[in-house]
This record gives sequence, C-alpha cells and structure tokens, in this order.
Amino acid sequence: MDREALKKQIGNKMKQLRVLKGWSRPQTATKLQMSPNNYGCMERGEIDVPLTRLVDIASTFDVPLSELLCSDEKNVFHFTKSQKTHRNQTHHTEYLIVGVNASASNDASLQSNLDKANLLLQERDKEIGYLKQEIEHLKELITLYKE
Repeated sequence: MDREALKKQIGNKMKQLRVLKGWSRPQTATKLQMSPNNYGCMERGEIDVPLTRLVDIASTFDVPLSELLCSDEKNVFHFTKSQKTHRNQTHHTEYLIVGVNASASNDASLQSNLDKANLLLQERDKEIGYLKQEIEHLKELITLYKE
C-alpha cells in the first residue's frame, strides 16, 4: 500500500470512529487538543499523521492503535455503549460495522462476520423483549397507583 492510500485509509477509519461516537469534527478536534481544520485534514487523508498523534487518536476513540493502522483490507468494529436504567440496571447498545474489500474476502471470513452480526441481532431482540416486559410492568404499576 502506498503512502497516500494509507493516509486515506487511516482518515476513513478516524471518520468511521468519530461518526460511531456521535461526535462532530470540532468536538473531536477539541478532545484531541488540535484545530478542527488540522483534524479535518487528517480525516480526509490530506496530511501525514505522526505516530504520537495516532496513539492519542486511538486513545481518544478508545480503540487499540492497530485498529487505525490495520491494513488487511477488512475491518470489524464492535462497540458497546452502556447506560443505567431507572432500576439501576445496565442497558447495553451494541454497534457492529463490517467493512470488507471483496477482492480480499473469502467465504469463511464473510460467514464469520455474518455470524457475529446475527449474534448481535439476537442480543438486540432479547433486549427489546426485556424492554417490552418493563413497559408492561410499568403499565401495571400505573394502573395500581390510579386505583
């Protein structure tokens, strides 16, 4: 991979991670203590990113440095966002993004990625079921309270 392609690849990964976090470019630049213009140039792959800055970026996005530098043309990003519910129970939201270069992929890796995605969908469905039960429970409490 040539230098320009690597800069673009790292920039694309930075953008994917930023979008997943729900951050704007200026917010991300502030977190990294740099100007939004400089961050934008990095994200667009217009400038070289020093290794020390890549370490800061990986830390800010809470991913290993290898996630930014990975050059095997296929990447799986898996993130879990946790928040407390009204009963002090933890609710997890899972995100999975799979990017695969068709020329580098094979049936086994595609099947593995599909299996991971299906597991996440199953977990999501379980969580939806749990939340529906919570809604019914709350409706019962409201009915009892009104009586």
